[in-house]
Amino acid sequence: MKFSSVKTPAFMVIRFLLVLALCIGNYSCSENSSKDFYIQAEKATNDGDIAKAISLYKSAIEADDSFIEAYQKLGTIYYLQNSYEEAITLLNSLLIISPTNFDAHFILGNIHSKSGKYTKALYHYEQALITNTKDAKLYQNMASAYVNLDNTQLALNFYNKALYLDPKDKISIKAKIYREKNQEKNYI
Repeated sequence: MKFSSVKTPAFMVIRFLLVLALCIGNYSCSENSSKDFYIQAEKATNDGDIAKAISLYKSAIEADDSFIEAYQKLGTIYYLQNSYEEAITLLNSLLIISPTNFDAHFILGNIHSKSGKYTKALYHYEQALITNTKDAKLYQNMASAYVNLDNTQLALNFYNKALYLDPKDKISIKAKIYREKNQEKNYI
C-alpha cells in the first residue's frame, strides 16, 4: 500500500502536519534570525573568538537593522580593539535609531577623549548623562575631560559627584586626592 493511495481523513491530517513540520523545520534551519546570530556572537565573544563575534554581530545587524544590542556590542568590541573609525561609524548609525542611547554616547565620548577632542567628548558625555545620572565612570570621564580643558572647577565638581556615587572606586579615590591637592593650592 502506498501512502499516496490512503485517503482516510485522519491520515490526510497527519500527512498534512508532517509536510508542514518539514517545511517549517527546513525554513528555520536555513534562515538564521538576528537573535540567532546575536546568541552565536555572544558565545564567540565569551570563547575569545573576536573575529567570529564581529562577523556574527554584523550578520545580526544585517538581519535586523534596528537591533540595538548588536550595535552596542559590536561598537564596544571596535572600541576595545582601538578600531575607532569603525566604532564611530557604527555608533553614529545606532544614534540614528536610538538618539539617547547611553552606551553609544558613552563610548563615543571615550573615543573623542582618547583622541584629544575633549569638547566632542563632553558633548557625548552630556548626552549620556541625560539618560543615566547614576554612573560614576561617566562623571569621572567628564571630570578628566574638564581637567584636559583646564577647567579645574568643573573637573572638581564632576570628581566629587563620582566620589559620591562610588566612594570605593580607585579612580574616585584618586579624584579625592586630586580634589584635596587643588583645595590646598587655593589656600596657598
